Amino acid sequence: MRKLYQLLFTITALLAEVGFPQGAAALTAAGTVYSDPSGNLIGSGCLNIVSFGGVGNGTTNNSAAWAAAKAALPSGGGCIFFPTGKFLFSSSINYSLSSSTASLRVVGNGENATILYFSGTDGLSVTYNNYMQSVHIEDLSITTGTAGLHNGLTLAQGNSTCLGTFAQSSIVNVLFRGDDNLGGGGPFYWNVAYIVYNLSAVNVISAVVYGDGADHGIGGYYYGSGVGPCFAIYGNVTSSIFNNLSVGILYGQYFQGLTVSQTNFQDAFAISANPGEGGFLAQMNLIGNQLSGDLNAVDIETAIDHIEIIGNVILTTAGNSGIFMTQNGGGGIVSNIIYGAANSFGVYVQNSNGNGLTITSNQFQTLRYGVYLDTTTSKVNVQSNSYVGVTTQVLNNAGTANTVGGGSK
Repeated sequence: MRKLYQLLFTITALLAEVGFPQGAAALTAAGTVYSDPSGNLIGSGCLNIVSFGGVGNGTTNNSAAWAAAKAALPSGGGCIFFPTGKFLFSSSINYSLSSSTASLRVVGNGENATILYFSGTDGLSVTYNNYMQSVHIEDLSITTGTAGLHNGLTLAQGNSTCLGTFAQSSIVNVLFRGDDNLGGGGPFYWNVAYIVYNLSAVNVISAVVYGDGADHGIGGYYYGSGVGPCFAIYGNVTSSIFNNLSVGILYGQYFQGLTVSQTNFQDAFAISANPGEGGFLAQMNLIGNQLSGDLNAVDIETAIDHIEIIGNVILTTAGNSGIFMTQNGGGGIVSNIIYGAANSFGVYVQNSNGNGLTITSNQFQTLRYGVYLDTTTSKVNVQSNSYVGVTTQVLNNAGTANTVGGGSK
């Protein structure tokens, strides 16, 4: 099929050269096929926003062009393509998936080649009405002209029925930033770059989120409604970057099963779960990441059952913790490298809820405490860790049924 599109594109280009320009013009203007930044043909059936009055000059409002393009899509959804350019929106844009198996794809020519710029409003919102629907946002930047007043991308499930069979959605090669932030920081940033609300099976791959350079804004926010009660499940983040934010990823109520892997964080809190979140939170997996926090890198202040933190490099700062848990529903902290300032904490645990927490095979470096167990902890097993330049390896403050074994300096 790819070779067929390439042949069609070549034929229409030749027709244009010999006096039939309408052939090539019709092919590209209607958006039948489009190319990636290298000129490769990568899709069919997309509607080119330019064909509906879209202008990527950074000053023309494209809200009407979006409305016209989405109205032209069939009931089952489809694809809207933004070519290279900066497409200004002075109002938020939205789409509602209608038929049971509908899907929407919004695609550009690459991060910072295609820019959707929202000058003073929320960005794109998509409402799902069935668990068999999907959304795919790819190869573009979503920028804001305000300081923490709006949200960049919202994917929200409007169906209150509990989970059935569902399709997967994706955010791939998307950059979220302030419109004035091109590497050196600036005053603009999204309040929340992307929101996953009441929605299951969302994959975030090779995404980048920047705050304002002073640790403001939230990268990704995952939470559910609890209606039914129902939970949103299966969120995956991989090969991404979250920089200069107040919170890289915020884990909220009624969500289960967040896996973050091979991702870099340099924020106030890399991963955070606020106190008092409702619903049975469970199954958070942090695997093979670099987690740097100006405060606590991993900050868990509500109970999350079956949490696994494995093979990460974690940096904390003076007076703070690499991993801070006021509550924990059991799990493992295994094979991490955790280091920081001389008066910081590696792992600080206040309450394990009696479900058992294992801390083993970690390397703690340049800390005041490697592992700090508060008086409220229960059934924490600390074994076979390495401690280098750590003032106190393990402080066990007379919790209940804790086990502390040997380690090496």
